[in-house]
Amino acid sequence: MFASSAQFQLPENLQHYRVDACVLNTSLLSVYQAWDSKLQRAVSMHIIRQQPLHPEIPSSPVILGSNDQDILYLQRARQGAALQHAAFIRIHALEEFDHQLILITEAVKGESFASWIQQHAGQRAIALKQVIHLASAIQEAHAAGLVVGDLRSANLLMDNAGVVRVPSLSLVLHQTTTSHRLDLTDDPHDELRHDVLALGLLLFEMMTGQMPDLSRTSLQDAVFPWPEKLPQDLRELIVAMTDLQQEQGLSCQQVAERCRHLLSQDSSSSSAAQLDLRHLQQEFLHQELQRSQRQRLGYWGMIAVLMVLIVGVSGWQLRPYFPQLVKYLTPYSESNEMAQAARNLTEYTYKTDAKLLDVAEAHLKKVLERNPEHAAAAAYMSILYLSKYNAEKRDEIWFQKAKASAQQAMALNAELAMSLVANARILQWHHRLEEALAMIVRARRLDPENLLSWHTNVSILLEMRRFSEAIPLAMQGANQFPLDRYLLDLQAGMYVSQKKYAEAERVLQKSLQRQPDSPLAYSLLAECLTAQERNADALQVIQQGLQVRPNANLYGALANAKFRVGEYADAADAFAQAVSPDKGIAGSYLRWFEYAEALMWVAGREPDAKRAYQRSLELLDIRFNRSPDDETLLSIKSMIMARLNDFSQARVLAKRTMALQSEDPYVHFWLAYTFELLHEREQALAEVKLSKHFGIPMRMLDTHPGLRDLRADSRYAGL
Repeated sequence: MFASSAQFQLPENLQHYRVDACVLNTSLLSVYQAWDSKLQRAVSMHIIRQQPLHPEIPSSPVILGSNDQDILYLQRARQGAALQHAAFIRIHALEEFDHQLILITEAVKGESFASWIQQHAGQRAIALKQVIHLASAIQEAHAAGLVVGDLRSANLLMDNAGVVRVPSLSLVLHQTTTSHRLDLTDDPHDELRHDVLALGLLLFEMMTGQMPDLSRTSLQDAVFPWPEKLPQDLRELIVAMTDLQQEQGLSCQQVAERCRHLLSQDSSSSSAAQLDLRHLQQEFLHQELQRSQRQRLGYWGMIAVLMVLIVGVSGWQLRPYFPQLVKYLTPYSESNEMAQAARNLTEYTYKTDAKLLDVAEAHLKKVLERNPEHAAAAAYMSILYLSKYNAEKRDEIWFQKAKASAQQAMALNAELAMSLVANARILQWHHRLEEALAMIVRARRLDPENLLSWHTNVSILLEMRRFSEAIPLAMQGANQFPLDRYLLDLQAGMYVSQKKYAEAERVLQKSLQRQPDSPLAYSLLAECLTAQERNADALQVIQQGLQVRPNANLYGALANAKFRVGEYADAADAFAQAVSPDKGIAGSYLRWFEYAEALMWVAGREPDAKRAYQRSLELLDIRFNRSPDDETLLSIKSMIMARLNDFSQARVLAKRTMALQSEDPYVHFWLAYTFELLHEREQALAEVKLSKHFGIPMRMLDTHPGLRDLRADSRYAGL
C-alpha cells in the first residue's frame, strides 16, 4: 500500500508525474496531488487496487485474476473521458503500474458541496438551477451508458469558479451509495433511476440544509414530516424523483424540464405581482379622476386651492416612495442596458479608460436592481470587476467581487456563454489554463457571436504558447469581426514571439487601419521594429502612439527602447509613468519590476530601486499565492529576492523553477541573471545557453547591463 508520497515511486515511463502529497489512503484506493511536468499542470492521481463491481459481489484485485474487471474499468474510463459537461472532472489518462490502475484527472480546488449547501440552504432559485445543472450532466452520462452512483453532497465539489463538480472516479468505480440504497434488480434501468433518486435527496438538502431522516418513514408516506420551509410544489417534485416504486420514474431530462417550469413560474409570478400593483395604481387614479370630474367646482379659485391641497397632501404621503416612482417612471429596456454594457466592456478592451467601466457598471446595476438573478448581468459584472482589479493597484476586493459574480452567474445559468466566459477569465487568472480553455471552448460553441469569448480563447492559448492553434483562431475571429482589432494585436504578438517580424508588421498595420488610436498595436509595432534593429523607426512609432493615446504599454515600450541603448535615467523616467496611477498601471508587478531594474543602473537611485523591487514583490505575491508553480512568476521572484539580498530564498526559488524544465527563453534569462547575482557563474552560463536555445532575442543578452561581467567570461562566446 502507498502510505505516503515519499514512499511512492513511479516507474520510468511515468516519471513526468511528480507526486506531491497523499490526500487519501485506504485499502482500495489512494489519491495523490501530483504535477504533470510534460503539460505543466496540476493533476490528481488515483491508485485503484481493488473494488467490487457491485456491493453484493466480493472484492477482487483490479488487475490480477480479473480481466473482465480490467476491461470494464477501461471502458468506463474511456466513456468518462468523452463526457463534455462542465460538471464532470476531466479524465486525462489511465495508466497501469505494479498490478494497479492509475487514473489521472484534473486537479480541482474548491470546497465540498455539503459545506456550500450549509451557506446557501433555502435559496429556491439557486437550488433549482443546481438540479438542472446536475440533471443535464447525469443525462449525458446515462446516454453514454454510465451511472454516477454516489451523488451525496459530501462526494461532490463546488470548485472555485462556482461549478458543482462530479468526481470522475465515481463513474469508473460506480456503486450505489449505501446511505440511501434500495434493493436493485439486474435491470440497469434501476441504477439510472437511483441517480435521479439521489438528485431528489440533494434538492431536499439544498432547501433544508440537511438530509431527510428515512429511518422510520419514506418520502412517499403521507405521514412524512416535511419541513415547513419546503413548499408544496418542491415536495411533489422530490416525491416524484425519489419514488422507485413507480413503473416509469422521472428521467433526468424530465427533472430538468420540471425545474425550468418552476423557475419560469416563479419569474412570471414576480412579474405578475408588479403588473397587478401597477393595474391597481392605474385603477385608483382612474376612479379618482372620475370622482373629481363628477364633483367639478364652479369657481376657478376654489379649484386652484384644492389642487394645491391635493398636491401638497399627495406629495407628503408619497414622499417615501419618490425614489421607486422615479425609477419605474424612467424609460427602461433590459436589452438596451445589457447591449450598452457589453459595448462599453468591449470598447474597454481597446481603450483602457476607467470611465468606460463606470458607465458599464451603471447599466448593469440597473438590470440587477430589477432582476438580481440575471445571469448575464452577473457575468458581465465579473468581467468588469476583474478589469478594475487589473487596472488599479490590485485591490483584492475587486478580485473577490469578480470571483463572487462569476460564481453567481454559474449558479444562475451554467449553460450561458457569458457565465462560462466570466469563469474562464477567473480560471485564467489563477493560471488554471487547461480548465479555462475547456470552459471557453464551450462558451464559444454556445454563442459563436460572443466577441469576448473569442478574445479570451485566443489569449488563453497564447498564454499556453500554443501558437499553432491560437494564430488560426485569431485569423478566423478577425475575419468574422471586421471591426475588431484586438484579435489582430494578439496574432501579431504571437508572430513577434516567433520572430516572424514581417508577418507581425503586416498584421499590426491592418490593426491600426481598423483603429488608429490603438496603444497596444503601437507598442507591439515598436517592439517588432526594434527586433529588426530599426531603432529610429521604433522610437518614431512610440512617440506617435504617445501623442494619440498615452498608456502603460507605450511608456513601457519607450522605457525599454531607452534601456537597450544605455539611457537608464530616461528609461527610469518612462517606467515611472508606466506605473503611475494617472498614465499607467499602478498594480502591475511586471512594470514595477522593470522600473526597479532601470533604477538600479542610475547613480544614487539604488534606495528607490529597492523600494520598487519591494512593491513589485508585494504585487507578484498576490498572483504567486494563487499559482505557486507558475514558471514566469518563480523566475522573476527568484531574481527579486536576489536583488533584495535574500540569497537563500532566491536559490530555493531558482531551483524550483529549474525543476519545471521550462521552454520559455525569458524564464531561463531571469534564471541566468539570478545565478549571476548569486555568484554561481557555471549555472548562469548554463541558463544563458538554454535561453539562447529557446530563442531569446540576442539584443537582450548582448545589451543587458546585469550580464556585463558574464559576457566578459571567455566561455560566453562559445555558448
